[in-house]
Amino acid sequence: MEDSNGDRGLPAGTYSVVWFYYTYANSVDWPTATELLDAQRPAIDELCDSAVFPAMRASGLSGPVSAVYSYDDGRSEFGPMWEHTCSDY
Repeated sequence: MEDSNGDRGLPAGTYSVVWFYYTYANSVDWPTATELLDAQRPAIDELCDSAVFPAMRASGLSGPVSAVYSYDDGRSEFGPMWEHTCSDY
């Protein structure tokens, strides 16, 4: 469970959140990777709607649910290089 204060594009409230962290083993060309990952946002949203959220609900979670996809290469001192959140609220 995580609380949102409304600063991540979600309404303020408490959410059940699943996090998917992906760390590349090698350095990544982030401008290119960001472009490619941005193009995948609709597919990730569809995956959340068709599989992730139903699985969360089937496991007994109720109320607002979210999934966060976070990508980095382990070299940034500022956190993830790309992140996407999908929610069902």
